[in-house]
Amino acid sequence: MKFLGIAITGLVLAATPVVAQPAMSTQEQASAPATAASEDMLSALRNSRQIADQIATLGPVPAHKVEIRNAQQLSQGAQPGQFDQAFNDNKQAVQDLRKALIRNKSVDRALSRDQIPITDVVAANVEPDGRIVVYAFPQTAGAPQTGERP
Repeated sequence: MKFLGIAITGLVLAATPVVAQPAMSTQEQASAPATAASEDMLSALRNSRQIADQIATLGPVPAHKVEIRNAQQLSQGAQPGQFDQAFNDNKQAVQDLRKALIRNKSVDRALSRDQIPITDVVAANVEPDGRIVVYAFPQTAGAPQTGERP
């Protein structure tokens, strides 16, 4: 009887059609990392207050552990309006984050080295390996320097 049950199960499995999943297009493959990086930036932006507190307690970090990423490029991987909404919802937290970043001499030196004003910074994160990732949104030429993203 066991043999009959196993045989019937085998027949059912053999008769089940296999549906192939379409392969990701090259464009989808290229946008997947950008979307993940966009989500990382959005998460950091939404958690700016906690990250500011975390950075305020950090000591100096080696220069190679401060990474600056272009937030403008990364925001293009987000859903339309998602980045602006997150920024507008967290303006005061971003200001607190900026203060914490310029108090950290390692981050301050990295921003100066790359000629990035603190007003261009929109988010940051402290990675598990100790790296500080700073997301900066470059001011456009001729844009007013308001201390906020244009």
